[in-house]
Amino acid sequence: MFEKDINISEESLKRIINQHDEKKLPDSLRVIQAKMKAEALIAKSTANPEKND
Repeated sequence: MFEKDINISEESLKRIINQHDEKKLPDSLRVIQAKMKAEALIAKSTANPEKND
């Protein structure tokens, strides 16, 4: 859905989001940033299910 709307690579998007302070990002990018953080946490917890922090 989103990937087709804007022609930008996922890596570029991550770089843009990561180098900006959350509070300065537009809402749409803040949502993507939150999603990326959630995906990272999920990946981390599923990779090490015995070590849940």
